[in-house]
Amino acid sequence: MPIFDYVCEKCRHEILDVFQKFDEPNLIYCPECGEDTLKKQLGRANFQLKGDGWYRPSPTDEKSESE
Repeated sequence: MPIFDYVCEKCRHEILDVFQKFDEPNLIYCPECGEDTLKKQLGRANFQLKGDGWYRPSPTDEKSESE
């Protein structure tokens, strides 16, 4: 399920990490100012790449001489 963020175009209030399907209606009303000026934005990714084919460097990895 996608994760969305909403930002009010009037007062800049942010609503973060809203789990919604693409076909669900957008949130409209800002809880801060009460206006119908919320704008949907795509939030963070909701998946991880796992397995032998994906390399994810860790903070303890040593750098090679050429780096």
